[in-house]
Amino acid sequence: MARSKKLSTEELKARKRARERARYAKIKADQVLNELQKEKERKKYENKKIKKQVKLVADMTPRERRVHRKLWREKFKKHYQRKCTNTSYIQLTPPSSPENNADQRPQSVQVNSGKKRIHRDRSKIIKRNKKLQEENEKLRRQRDMYRKRHERSKLQKAPRHDKTDDTPKTKIRKLMKKKNHKQLIQRQLIFGEAMKQQLKLNFKQMRKEKKFSYASSILGNKHVFKKYNMVKEVLSILPSSSARYNNFIAKRKLKKLHNEVKGAVCKFLEDDENSRMTPGKKDTITVKKCKKQKRYLNDTMLNLHKKFIKSQTLYKISYPVFCRLRPFWVVYQKPEMRDTCECKLCVNTNFVVSALYRAEVINEKNAKELSAYLCCEFSGISCLQRNCDKCQKEINYNEFNGSMDISYASWVLQADVYKDKHGNKKKSMHTVKLQNKVSAYKLVNILEDIFPKYMNHQSIIRNQYIAMKYLKLTLDPQAVLLHIDFSENYSLKYSTEIQSFHFGGSRDQVTLHTSSLMYKQNTYSELTTKSFCTLSKNLKHGPPQILAHLEPVFNFINKEIPNLKEIHFWSDGPSSQYKNKYMFYTFGNLIQDYFPSLSFSTWNYFESGHGKGLPDGIGGTVKRTADRLVAQGNDLSSFEVLVQHLNKSLRQISICVIDESAIDAVEKKVNRERAIGFKGTLKVRQISHIHSTHGPVTLIMKSLSCFQCVQKEDRQDKCTHHRLGQLKYKTHCNESSVALPEEIVCEPRYSRRIMMMARL
Repeated sequence: MARSKKLSTEELKARKRARERARYAKIKADQVLNELQKEKERKKYENKKIKKQVKLVADMTPRERRVHRKLWREKFKKHYQRKCTNTSYIQLTPPSSPENNADQRPQSVQVNSGKKRIHRDRSKIIKRNKKLQEENEKLRRQRDMYRKRHERSKLQKAPRHDKTDDTPKTKIRKLMKKKNHKQLIQRQLIFGEAMKQQLKLNFKQMRKEKKFSYASSILGNKHVFKKYNMVKEVLSILPSSSARYNNFIAKRKLKKLHNEVKGAVCKFLEDDENSRMTPGKKDTITVKKCKKQKRYLNDTMLNLHKKFIKSQTLYKISYPVFCRLRPFWVVYQKPEMRDTCECKLCVNTNFVVSALYRAEVINEKNAKELSAYLCCEFSGISCLQRNCDKCQKEINYNEFNGSMDISYASWVLQADVYKDKHGNKKKSMHTVKLQNKVSAYKLVNILEDIFPKYMNHQSIIRNQYIAMKYLKLTLDPQAVLLHIDFSENYSLKYSTEIQSFHFGGSRDQVTLHTSSLMYKQNTYSELTTKSFCTLSKNLKHGPPQILAHLEPVFNFINKEIPNLKEIHFWSDGPSSQYKNKYMFYTFGNLIQDYFPSLSFSTWNYFESGHGKGLPDGIGGTVKRTADRLVAQGNDLSSFEVLVQHLNKSLRQISICVIDESAIDAVEKKVNRERAIGFKGTLKVRQISHIHSTHGPVTLIMKSLSCFQCVQKEDRQDKCTHHRLGQLKYKTHCNESSVALPEEIVCEPRYSRRIMMMARL
C-alpha cells in the first residue's frame, strides 16, 4: 500500500479550522450547549479581567480610547449598513411562488391590503430610481458639454503658432526625413552640448543669492521639460537649483509654524508651577537687544513636555519642537549658580530618598519620582493628599539588610550655648547642614514619617498655583488681584568708594516693597498688569509698614476702578510680615476704609519656600537699574537721589515714596489691643472676609484657597471647603474680640501613613 502524502502546515490549519467551525455550528444548533458555551466564555473573560490580560476602557490612555472608539464607530457603521441593505433586499424581493398545498385557505383583507401597500411602495421606489438615473445622465451630459466648451475657449485664447513653430518631436521627425539628416542631427547635438556647458559655467560664476533667481528665470515652471521627461537632465545642468528650491520650501514651512503654538508653549513654561522667577538684579538674559528676567525650570524638558501634552489637547507637538519653542529666558539653572532659596522640607526629603536609592532600598532617585510612582496617572491634589482610591497605597521596597548603615544629609535647627562678656550663658539658634549615619530600617522609618508631610506640602503648592491661575481666568472687571512681596533691602552706593566706607557699617539701606496689580478693563478684555515699587527709609516690615506701602496702589485702584467690589491679595507667609494677628486685624478692619463699596476680599498665602512670582522680578529690575546707574558714574548717596534716578530710568514700574509720617498715621489706626491670635496660624492659606455694614467683622480661615465657590451667588456663606475656623472682632464697646475654631471640613489627613511598617 502506497504511503499517504504528508499534509503541509497550511492544509493542517485549514482542516483544524473546518473542524472548529463544525463544532461551533453543532453547539449553536443545541440551545442547552449554546448557553453552556456562552457561560464558559463569560467566565473566561472575567478571569482575563482579573489577571489584567484584557485592557478596560478605564485603564486605557486617552489616545488608546480614541483609537478603539474610532474602530467601534466604523464597525457599527458597517453593521448598520448591512442591516439596511438586508432590509431593502427583503422589501424589494418579490415573494416566492406559493407551494401547491392541498389545504389553501383564503387570504384575509389585512393580508391583501398589506400586499397592495408593499407593491405600491415598490413601484414608488422603482419610479424614483428611474427618475434619479435620468437626472444623473442629464447632469453628466451637461458636465461634458461645459468641459468641452472650456477646452475650446482655452484654445481660442491661446496665442496662435505659425506653421513652422512645431513641437520638438515634430521637428525631430522632419529632420530625420531629410536627405542630409546626419549632418543636421550632429549640428543640433553639438548646439545642445555647447548650451549645457555654457549654462553650467555661467551658474558657477554667479553669486549665491542670485543662483536661485537665475535658475528660476531659465527653467520657469518646467512644463515643456516635464512633458518630454527631461527634468532629470535639466537638474544635471543646474545641480543646486533643486536643493536650493527644496531648502527654500522647508524654511517657508518652518516659518509658518503657528504663533498660537509658540504662545501656548511660552505661557506653559512661564507658569509658576513649571518655572520660577529669579529675584536677582543680575539674573537677566539678552537676545537680539531684548532683555528679559531669567526663569529657572522646575523640571526637565522631557517631563514638562509630557505634562504639556496632558494639560491640553489642542496642540500635539513633538518633544524636539517643544524644546525649539522654549523661550530664551526660560533656562536651566547652572551648577555654579547655586540656589539659596530652597525649601527645607523638599531638600530634606530628597536627601532621604536619594540615600535609600543609593543603598538600593528603593528604585526611585528623588522625591518627585517617588511621588509620581505613588500617584495615579492624573496626579491631582486628592492624589497628593492620599485621598485617591486609585493611587498606590504603599512604597515598593526592595529586599535589604535592615542593620546596614546609610549616610544622609539634612538641614536642622541647632542650638548653641555660649557665654557673653559678663560670663552669662546665652543660647542661639542657627541652621546647619549635618551628615547623619543611621541603619537602613531607621532611615525607612524616617521616610515613612517625612513623606506624607512632603506629599501634603506638594498638594498645597499645586492647589495655590491652580487657585491663582483660576482666579486670573475668572477675574471680574470690578475685582483686582494684587501680588505683593518685600524685596531685599538695597544698600546705597557710590561710583567710587574708599576702603573704610566699603567695609564699614556706615552704608544706608532702603526698603523695597514690590506689587503686581492685575485687573480687566472690561469683561472681554485681556488681563492688564501694573507694576509698583514703593521705597521707604523705614527698615521695618511689620503690618503698619505693609499697609503704608500699599496706599499708593490703593489710590491707583480707586482711580481706575471707582466701584471696586472684590480684592484678592497674594503673598508669601512669613509670620513676622504677612501672617500674624496684627496683619489679620489690619486686613479685617482697615482695608474697607480705602474701598467703601468693597463687598468681598481674600488674603491668600503661598506655601513656605514656593512663593516666587512677578514681585521678585520687579525687585530685581529696580536693583539692577540702580547698579547700572552706579556703574555709569552716578553717586546714589541718599534716598532722594535714588528715587530721582529711578523715576527717570524706569517707565514700566511706578516708583512711589513712603514717608515716615504715612507709616505713623497707619500705626495709629492699628489697635494692637484688639488684635487676637488664631490657633493654627501656620496652617492658614486663605482668609476671606464678607464686608457688611452691620454685625461683627468675621474672618474665615482656610487651610487652602478656594475660588470655585466664590464665582457663584451666595458663595461666601456656602463655601465650606478647607475651613479651619473664624475670627470675630468687636464693633461696639460691649462686644469682645473672639476666635472661634470650627471643624476642619477638608483638612488633609496628615497622619495617614503610606504603608504599614509590618509589611517590610
